[in-house]
Amino acid sequence: MGISGDLGKRTRIPGDRDDDCRERLVDATLDLCMDQGYDATTADQIAAAADVTPADFERHFATKDAAIMSVVDDLLQATAAALGDVKAEVEPEHAMLIATIELLGAIIDGRGVITRDRMLAMGRVVTSTSHLQQQASAVRKRVLTQALAGRMGSDSQDRRVQRAVTMWSAIAAGAYVGQLHMPSNYDPRQDDWLSERMVANLSETFAEVMGEAPWQEDE
Repeated sequence: MGISGDLGKRTRIPGDRDDDCRERLVDATLDLCMDQGYDATTADQIAAAADVTPADFERHFATKDAAIMSVVDDLLQATAAALGDVKAEVEPEHAMLIATIELLGAIIDGRGVITRDRMLAMGRVVTSTSHLQQQASAVRKRVLTQALAGRMGSDSQDRRVQRAVTMWSAIAAGAYVGQLHMPSNYDPRQDDWLSERMVANLSETFAEVMGEAPWQEDE
């Protein structure tokens, strides 16, 4: 089925059946949406694919959208945490680029908050559905606004914070759109240069939106 029988599995505490159930539901949601399309996928199908009951699904997620957005939230929370490792004097948009590149590298190398397959599946499902793109944008703005406000010693209504989040949202959206123009037979799971390709795509989109070339923290 789709791209994974073990898509996106995390390290789990032995015996933590509730966490295991939740993870299987996330995997099943992404797998089914990849295989048969978002619109054709139902909560009952997801529960069956995860080998749990519909009540188990409802206990963890209100909708299939919530299951997908949980992955988006995981990624953005990890990005927010990575901002703490970027030098304080770095401008916020550049800081988010650096944090995102670090996050992507960690995931692709197998040391990230989720697996590479789960990240790729989430990206394909979200970019294929307009209202999921809108939801992802809302989650991005919520998480990053809070993180940047803390980093800048300001509040969420600060105009500099709002501008940085708006600019980064445009960069992230543009980078996702760029990935849609790959050849139809392109399989990112088989791409030995995936990390470099994603960094280049982000950097090029950053330059287009910001009107200046990005730079890395160690330069």
